[in-house]
Amino acid sequence: MGRPVPAVTRALDVLELFHHGDGTLFAPEVTRKFQLPRTTVHELLTTLAARSCPVPVADQPGRHCPGVRTYQLGSRYAEQLDLAAEDRQVAREVAGTCGETVQVAILDDTDTDTDTDIVCVAEADTDEDELRTVLASVRERGVAVERRESDPDVSCVAAPVRDRTGSVVAALSISVPMIRWAEEREEEPASLAVGGADALSGRLGHHEGQQ
Repeated sequence: MGRPVPAVTRALDVLELFHHGDGTLFAPEVTRKFQLPRTTVHELLTTLAARSCPVPVADQPGRHCPGVRTYQLGSRYAEQLDLAAEDRQVAREVAGTCGETVQVAILDDTDTDTDTDIVCVAEADTDEDELRTVLASVRERGVAVERRESDPDVSCVAAPVRDRTGSVVAALSISVPMIRWAEEREEEPASLAVGGADALSGRLGHHEGQQ
Protein backbone atom coordinates (compact mmCIF):
# COMPACT_ATOMS: atom_id res chain seq x y z
CA MET A 1 0.00 0.00 0.00
CA GLY A 2 1.33 3.42 -0.95
CA ARG A 3 1.96 6.24 1.50
CA PRO A 4 -0.64 8.98 2.01
CA VAL A 5 0.12 12.26 0.24
CA PRO A 6 0.30 15.00 2.92
CA ALA A 7 -1.16 17.73 0.70
CA VAL A 8 -4.16 15.56 -0.23
CA THR A 9 -4.64 14.57 3.42
CA ARG A 10 -4.72 18.24 4.45
CA ALA A 11 -7.23 19.06 1.72
CA LEU A 12 -9.53 16.24 2.85
CA ASP A 13 -9.15 17.33 6.48
CA VAL A 14 -10.37 20.78 5.46
CA LEU A 15 -13.40 19.35 3.64
CA GLU A 16 -14.32 17.24 6.67
CA LEU A 17 -14.52 20.38 8.80
CA PHE A 18 -17.74 21.27 6.98
CA HIS A 19 -19.43 18.53 9.02
CA HIS A 20 -19.22 20.72 12.10
CA GLY A 21 -20.80 23.95 13.25
CA ASP A 22 -23.01 25.77 10.77
CA GLY A 23 -21.47 24.08 7.73
CA THR A 24 -19.28 27.03 6.77
CA LEU A 25 -15.57 27.70 7.28
CA PHE A 26 -13.59 30.86 7.84
CA ALA A 27 -9.95 30.65 6.78
CA PRO A 28 -8.55 31.59 10.24
CA GLU A 29 -10.56 28.69 11.74
CA VAL A 30 -8.69 26.27 9.50
CA THR A 31 -5.38 27.90 10.44
CA ARG A 32 -6.08 27.48 14.16
CA LYS A 33 -7.47 23.96 13.83
CA PHE A 34 -4.51 22.50 11.95
CA GLN A 35 -1.78 24.94 12.99
CA LEU A 36 -1.00 25.66 9.36
CA PRO A 37 0.51 28.83 7.89
CA ARG A 38 -2.06 31.26 6.53
CA THR A 39 -0.54 31.03 3.07
CA THR A 40 -0.97 27.24 3.08
CA VAL A 41 -4.61 27.52 4.12
CA HIS A 42 -5.23 30.16 1.46
CA GLU A 43 -3.69 27.91 -1.20
CA LEU A 44 -5.72 24.90 -0.02
CA LEU A 45 -9.02 26.78 -0.08
CA THR A 46 -8.22 28.43 -3.41
CA THR A 47 -7.36 25.07 -4.99
CA LEU A 48 -10.48 23.37 -3.63
CA ALA A 49 -12.68 26.30 -4.62
CA ALA A 50 -11.32 26.11 -8.17
CA ARG A 51 -12.90 22.63 -8.34
CA SER A 52 -16.18 23.87 -6.76
CA CYS A 53 -15.66 21.79 -3.63
CA PRO A 54 -16.01 24.68 -1.20
CA VAL A 55 -17.21 27.98 -2.62
CA PRO A 56 -17.01 31.49 -1.14
CA VAL A 57 -20.01 32.69 0.84
CA ALA A 58 -21.53 35.81 -0.68
CA ASP A 59 -20.81 39.03 1.25
CA GLN A 60 -18.61 37.17 3.77
CA PRO A 61 -14.99 37.48 2.61
CA GLY A 62 -12.85 34.51 3.59
CA ARG A 63 -15.80 32.28 4.51
CA HIS A 64 -16.59 29.17 2.48
CA CYS A 65 -19.45 26.67 2.28
CA PRO A 66 -19.71 23.27 0.54
CA GLY A 67 -19.89 23.60 -3.23
CA VAL A 68 -21.78 21.80 -5.95
CA ARG A 69 -18.96 19.29 -6.51
CA THR A 70 -19.28 17.94 -2.97
CA TYR A 71 -23.04 17.61 -3.50
CA GLN A 72 -22.48 15.71 -6.74
CA LEU A 73 -20.01 13.34 -5.12
CA GLY A 74 -22.34 12.74 -2.18
CA SER A 75 -25.25 12.10 -4.51
CA ARG A 76 -23.25 9.56 -6.47
CA TYR A 77 -22.35 7.76 -3.24
CA ALA A 78 -26.02 7.71 -2.19
CA GLU A 79 -27.05 6.31 -5.58
CA GLN A 80 -24.77 3.29 -5.28
CA LEU A 81 -25.35 2.70 -1.57
CA ASP A 82 -26.67 -0.78 -0.76
CA LEU A 83 -28.11 -0.68 2.76
CA ALA A 84 -28.54 -4.46 2.91
CA ALA A 85 -24.88 -5.05 2.01
CA GLU A 86 -23.69 -2.41 4.46
CA ASP A 87 -25.78 -3.78 7.33
CA ARG A 88 -24.52 -7.33 6.73
CA GLN A 89 -20.93 -6.18 6.98
CA VAL A 90 -21.49 -4.16 10.15
CA ALA A 91 -23.53 -6.99 11.71
CA ARG A 92 -20.70 -9.44 11.05
CA GLU A 93 -18.19 -7.08 12.65
CA VAL A 94 -20.32 -6.62 15.78
CA ALA A 95 -21.04 -10.36 16.00
CA GLY A 96 -17.32 -11.05 15.74
CA THR A 97 -16.75 -8.80 18.75
CA CYS A 98 -19.53 -10.06 21.03
CA GLY A 99 -20.04 -13.63 19.81
CA GLU A 100 -23.82 -13.22 19.90
CA THR A 101 -26.60 -13.03 17.30
CA VAL A 102 -26.72 -9.63 15.61
CA GLN A 103 -29.54 -8.52 13.33
CA VAL A 104 -30.44 -5.36 11.42
CA ALA A 105 -34.13 -4.62 10.85
CA ILE A 106 -34.77 -2.14 8.02
CA LEU A 107 -37.79 0.14 8.34
CA ASP A 108 -40.00 -0.16 5.26
CA ASP A 109 -43.22 1.45 6.47
CA THR A 110 -43.10 4.71 8.42
CA ASP A 111 -46.38 4.38 10.30
CA THR A 112 -44.90 5.13 13.73
CA ASP A 113 -45.24 8.40 15.59
CA THR A 114 -41.68 8.49 16.93
CA ASP A 115 -38.47 7.30 15.40
CA THR A 116 -37.56 5.32 18.50
CA ASP A 117 -40.68 3.15 18.21
CA ILE A 118 -38.88 0.83 15.83
CA VAL A 119 -36.28 -0.10 18.44
CA CYS A 120 -38.76 -0.58 21.25
CA VAL A 121 -40.49 -3.83 20.43
CA ALA A 122 -41.14 -5.38 23.80
CA GLU A 123 -43.78 -3.21 25.38
CA ALA A 124 -46.99 -5.05 24.48
CA ASP A 125 -47.93 -5.54 28.14
CA THR A 126 -47.62 -1.87 29.14
CA ASP A 127 -50.34 0.77 29.17
CA GLU A 128 -50.09 3.95 27.10
CA ASP A 129 -48.61 6.14 29.84
CA GLU A 130 -46.00 3.55 30.72
CA LEU A 131 -45.18 3.07 27.05
CA ARG A 132 -44.59 6.81 26.63
CA THR A 133 -42.28 6.73 29.64
CA VAL A 134 -40.37 3.80 28.18
CA LEU A 135 -40.06 5.53 24.80
CA ALA A 136 -38.77 8.69 26.45
CA SER A 137 -36.13 6.62 28.25
CA VAL A 138 -35.18 4.86 25.01
CA ARG A 139 -34.85 8.19 23.23
CA GLU A 140 -32.64 9.59 25.99
CA ARG A 141 -30.38 6.52 26.21
CA GLY A 142 -30.31 5.83 22.50
CA VAL A 143 -30.84 2.12 23.11
CA ALA A 144 -33.79 -0.17 23.90
CA VAL A 145 -33.60 -3.25 26.13
CA GLU A 146 -35.97 -6.22 25.92
CA ARG A 147 -35.69 -8.66 28.82
CA ARG A 148 -37.20 -12.10 28.14
CA GLU A 149 -40.42 -10.61 26.75
CA SER A 150 -40.57 -12.05 23.24
CA ASP A 151 -38.62 -15.17 24.23
CA PRO A 152 -38.24 -16.31 27.87
CA ASP A 153 -34.77 -17.64 27.10
CA VAL A 154 -33.39 -14.54 25.37
CA SER A 155 -32.88 -10.85 26.10
CA CYS A 156 -32.05 -8.23 23.50
CA VAL A 157 -30.69 -4.71 23.07
CA ALA A 158 -31.25 -2.53 20.01
CA ALA A 159 -30.14 0.89 18.78
CA PRO A 160 -31.41 3.10 15.94
CA VAL A 161 -29.64 3.51 12.60
CA ARG A 162 -30.00 6.95 10.98
CA ASP A 163 -29.49 8.11 7.42
CA ARG A 164 -27.90 11.35 6.20
CA THR A 165 -31.04 13.33 7.07
CA GLY A 166 -31.04 12.10 10.67
CA SER A 167 -34.13 9.94 10.12
CA VAL A 168 -34.20 6.46 11.63
CA VAL A 169 -34.21 3.88 8.83
CA ALA A 170 -33.22 0.69 10.66
CA ALA A 171 -32.28 -0.78 14.03
CA LEU A 172 -29.33 -2.98 14.99
CA SER A 173 -29.99 -5.55 17.71
CA ILE A 174 -27.95 -8.02 19.73
CA SER A 175 -29.73 -11.07 21.17
CA VAL A 176 -28.20 -12.78 24.21
CA PRO A 177 -29.34 -16.12 25.71
CA MET A 178 -30.30 -15.79 29.37
CA ILE A 179 -27.57 -18.23 30.36
CA ARG A 180 -25.09 -15.49 29.33
CA TRP A 181 -27.18 -12.45 30.26
CA ALA A 182 -26.55 -10.46 33.43
CA GLU A 183 -28.37 -7.19 34.12
CA GLU A 184 -25.34 -5.77 35.90
CA ARG A 185 -23.41 -6.21 32.62
CA GLU A 186 -26.23 -4.95 30.42
CA GLU A 187 -24.20 -1.94 29.32
CA GLU A 188 -21.73 -4.15 27.45
CA PRO A 189 -24.10 -5.39 24.72
CA ALA A 190 -25.90 -2.03 24.81
CA SER A 191 -22.65 -0.21 24.08
CA LEU A 192 -21.83 -2.62 21.25
CA ALA A 193 -25.30 -2.16 19.74
CA VAL A 194 -24.98 1.63 19.84
CA GLY A 195 -21.47 1.46 18.39
CA GLY A 196 -22.60 -0.82 15.57
CA ALA A 197 -25.65 1.33 14.83
CA ASP A 198 -23.48 4.45 14.79
CA ALA A 199 -21.01 2.78 12.43
CA LEU A 200 -23.80 1.83 10.04
CA SER A 201 -25.30 5.32 10.34
CA GLY A 202 -21.94 6.77 9.34
CA ARG A 203 -21.93 4.64 6.20
CA LEU A 204 -25.35 6.07 5.37
CA GLY A 205 -24.05 9.63 5.59
CA HIS A 206 -25.07 10.47 9.14
CA HIS A 207 -22.44 12.24 11.20
CA GLU A 208 -21.86 12.55 14.93
CA GLY A 209 -23.95 15.19 16.64
CA GLN A 210 -26.54 15.29 13.87
CA GLN A 211 -30.19 14.65 14.81
